[in-house]
Amino acid sequence: MIKDHLKEINQIIIDEEYPGWGFQIKDYLLTEIRKIKPNFDKNNISFNRIGKKSKAHLRAYEITIGKRQPDIKAREQDILKYILK
Repeated sequence: MIKDHLKEINQIIIDEEYPGWGFQIKDYLLTEIRKIKPNFDKNNISFNRIGKKSKAHLRAYEITIGKRQPDIKAREQDILKYILK
C-alpha cells in the first residue's frame, strides 16, 4: 500500500498490535522498500502504540462503521502476491 508513495515517505510507524512479530514485519518491509528505495534507513521503521485517540484509529473506526469510505482497498490478490513470493 505504501509502494506508490515511497518517494514521499521518510518514516513508517507501525502500531504495536503484533507483539513478537516486529522483527519479521520490519525485515519484510525493508526487503520490499529497498527494491525501490535502496538507501531507506532501517531506523526509520518503528513500532509505537498508536492509541484510540489517534487520527489513524478514528479513520479506521469511521470506515468500519460506514461513516467514511476508505481511500484505497487492498484486494486479496494484491496481498497474496506478496505473501506467496
